[in-house]
Parts: sequence; C-alpha cells; structure tokens
Amino acid sequence: HIQSQSIFANVELAWKSMLYLTVTGRNDWESALAFSKYKSFFYPSVGLSVVLSQLIPNMPENLSYIKLRGSFASVGVAFERYIANPLYSWNESGLSWNTQTQYPAYHLKPERTKSFEVGLNAKFLGNKIWTDVTYYNTNTYNQLFSYDAPPSTGYKRAYINAGKVNNWGIEAVVGYKNKWRDFSWS
Repeated sequence: HIQSQSIFANVELAWKSMLYLTVTGRNDWESALAFSKYKSFFYPSVGLSVVLSQLIPNMPENLSYIKLRGSFASVGVAFERYIANPLYSWNESGLSWNTQTQYPAYHLKPERTKSFEVGLNAKFLGNKIWTDVTYYNTNTYNQLFSYDAPPSTGYKRAYINAGKVNNWGIEAVVGYKNKWRDFSWS
C-alpha cells in the first residue's frame, strides 16, 4: 500500500490584460520515504507572460500581436517503496526469516526535475501570419541506481542517487491562415 499526502497552492494574477503571473507550490509526503532521511519534498513553479502589443502603445502596424513568456518548474518523484526500509521475507521451507540482501538506503533523495522555458508568440498582417518560438531546458538529477554492494558490507545490493540528464531544445512553428469568400485555410 502506497500513500501520498500533499498540499498544493496556486496564485494567478493579471494586470490590464497585459501582464500575467502564475505561482504554484506543492509539498508531498510519500509513504515510500517514511524511513528515509528526507520525509517530504517541495516543488514550485512560476510563469510570467507579457502581451507587448498591449503594453507598448506605438507598435508597428503590421505587427498584430506579440507576447513574451517564461516559466520555471520543479517536480519531485519519490523512489520505490521498501528501498529505505527493506522487508525481510519468510522462508517457509526453513520456517525462518531470510537474510536481508539489500542495504537500507536511508540517505536517498527523491528524484528531481527542474525546467525552464522562454517563448515568443507573434501575429503579423492582421493575424494572417503567426509564429510561436520556444527555448526549453530541463535537468533531471538524483536519479536512483542500484549496484552490487561490496561483499564486506554483508549485502548484495545497494542504491545510490547519481546521474544527471539535461534536455534542451528550440521549438518553432510558423503558420499562415487566410480566407477567400466562404473558403478559409491555414
């Protein structure tokens, strides 16, 4: 049985249909972490967007709409149950408990992913031509790996937080839409 208790908060603010701010926060208490040093984890996010075409009064006539946006988010994931507190199994043939083969990993941290992105949305020539360009960067760390424990420890398997994966890129979309009498296409 796995259980998760959480608290979540969300605040959204807007100013004159030009500036938007969203802030969230969440804290999780996972039952898989009950015997570890880290009993819970907090992960926030923040997003901000500015509609520049509303904010700047003298925009070029061919530029119908332009919005700049950015965000940051952090997410946590607990490790599997019984890693911080491994269970002993019952050996029915010998009517005894089996020897514990996994090192209790009280020191492990939950896996974390932090990401941010910035982007631009723009429409030109009366909204006929539009574009959406985004740069994103994501880092995942504290990944969980198992390894063969040294025989001197008395265990066969142990776990460690290691590894870091970075993923980044640029996404760009350009579109065109038009209407001729009752026929429209994009």
